[in-house]
Amino acid sequence: MNGKLIIFSAPSGSGKTTIFDAIVFALYGRASGIKRESGNLRSDFLNDGVETKVVFTFSVNKNVYTAERTLNKKGNKITASAQLLRPDGTVNSITKQSD
Repeated sequence: MNGKLIIFSAPSGSGKTTIFDAIVFALYGRASGIKRESGNLRSDFLNDGVETKVVFTFSVNKNVYTAERTLNKKGNKITASAQLLRPDGTVNSITKQSD
């Protein structure tokens, strides 16, 4: 097995959890821990219509995938979309709106 170990080491408050939140949000649409909610991943200071976007490119067995997830807010409505670009060029997409 050719496993690799990656260690994230830095002082408290330096943004380690933010990196994990971005990766988990790109893949699963939620924060990486139970203490944080996905809605908290978007800044409260953003104006309506400003898109929040995470793009995560990763490889599995030398196959490269790109996961992209976006949030857009207008008033009380939030539109969330996600897509996965597969190594063969196909794209899987979903879009959801909440009230």
